[in-house]
Amino acid sequence: MFDFLHTHTHTEWNTHTTSCLSFHTALTMSSHRTVINSPDSPQSPLYSQAIQAGNTLYLSGLIGFTTKREMAGPGIEEQTHQILKNLHAVLKAGNSSIDRLIKVNIFLLSMNDYAAVNEIYSKTFPHNPPARTCIAVVGLPFNAKIEIDAVALVAE
Repeated sequence: MFDFLHTHTHTEWNTHTTSCLSFHTALTMSSHRTVINSPDSPQSPLYSQAIQAGNTLYLSGLIGFTTKREMAGPGIEEQTHQILKNLHAVLKAGNSSIDRLIKVNIFLLSMNDYAAVNEIYSKTFPHNPPARTCIAVVGLPFNAKIEIDAVALVAE
């Protein structure tokens, strides 16, 4: 640090200091988190529906539960529609929306349901869909056939 003071101009030092302060501010802002919950999506005492950190909203995994914590139906279609309904509700509560999603992760109990999920998904995101991962898993909570989590930007 001593060499830096002697070998750099005052302007360079101010630029370096400003950069360090900006970095510190970014770290401080991102370490603040806000819990987001919507009454229009199923609640759980074990996790928050979403966490906002800075201008980013991180949504917990959603399964096809109604607000009464009952599965919307036995089929992949009913569960997927319910998840998307719940997703809308949590995004709205977090001052975001479907068009502000940047990443979606889909977990399927069976890849045999891939086409059915894509059919419903493509109607939700007809243009400029978010980045997405879709993987098959060995099991999901409450015998769900699908779970979706997501990351979105918060409206400014």
